[in-house]
Amino acid sequence: PNPGDFFMTFMGEDRVICVRDNDGLPQVLINSCRHRGNAVCRAEEGHATSFTCTYHGWTYDIKGALVGVPG
Repeated sequence: PNPGDFFMTFMGEDRVICVRDNDGLPQVLINSCRHRGNAVCRAEEGHATSFTCTYHGWTYDIKGALVGVPG
């Protein structure tokens, strides 16, 4: 129920992250970095302030916006 709380599920064949944003609204994000398609979340559930691709380090906020690119 708190901002940043999330769980993973499927939407069709796509793995998605269901996360509550800072306004308390649910967001559904595809668990894939836009750069190379690597997963940005590996936990089944938990709390996060952002999601980071482990391949090149791109970081997304809990609404899915790109907020950080190394270098």
